[in-house]
Amino acid sequence: MSSSLRWFAWLALWVALPCMAQQKLHSIDPVQSRFGFEIRTRFGMKIEGFF
Repeated sequence: MSSSLRWFAWLALWVALPCMAQQKLHSIDPVQSRFGFEIRTRFGMKIEGFF
């Protein structure tokens, strides 16, 4: 294997392995997940809440 291919393989592993590890940490739990929203009416009132 030439040195340029070896460096490319190491670079690919260096990029791919942390991404694969993060996928397990950031799994979405539908029971615990909530997101906020903010709506402004045409009269200027601001309505905020969570789903």
